[in-house]
Amino acid sequence: VGSEMCKETGVDLEYGYSINSRLQPPLYRHLLDNSRDFYLLADRHKFGKRAFAYFCAIDRIANVVTNPETDGRYLAFYRSSGVNVYTG
Repeated sequence: VGSEMCKETGVDLEYGYSINSRLQPPLYRHLLDNSRDFYLLADRHKFGKRAFAYFCAIDRIANVVTNPETDGRYLAFYRSSGVNVYTG
């Protein structure tokens, strides 16, 4: 599989990534495990929130696309963890 993108409902430093549908995590994990490049799309409003279904740890995804206004704690964590952060 080439490049894949997914969007999350919640991004939390301790809990990780989560979504509202309990049916999607297995699909997202399959794509994450089998994609050459995997991108998480999360606008600034998703950070500091938790949703119904856990998807994966916050350091598991190597590419994150978000807003420049995203909470600086998350941007600093990503950069110190070697996560590619794309803001625009």
